[in-house]
Amino acid sequence: PNLLLKIMHRTSHLTGEVKAKLCPLVESIYGFDCSLRESIKSKNRRLIQDLKDKFGLCYRSHVPCSGLFQMRLNQKGANLIWYQNKRDEGIVFDKYFTPFPIPALALLYTVVSNK
Repeated sequence: PNLLLKIMHRTSHLTGEVKAKLCPLVESIYGFDCSLRESIKSKNRRLIQDLKDKFGLCYRSHVPCSGLFQMRLNQKGANLIWYQNKRDEGIVFDKYFTPFPIPALALLYTVVSNK
């Protein structure tokens, strides 16, 4: 049970760290605007629906859906989270990040889709 608690704590910490780092990136990549105006809020809601519809946030182009997993979010998000400095996990544990692990990409998109 002690090991399980440690894993759960680390997972929660990592998810929070990923959320904090990706939020500004998601806003700039997908074009969200910050405003209290109802028209801007409505535009953001429509954009969210478009991105969640048929996994639209995973595609480079939404109409038609093409370029699966070729969004700038992949590289920029990975750089922010795992490759920003020489002590980050992607550099320290290079053998585990070559090729880039699918679970890491899944974490990135899970955090973005639940934000």
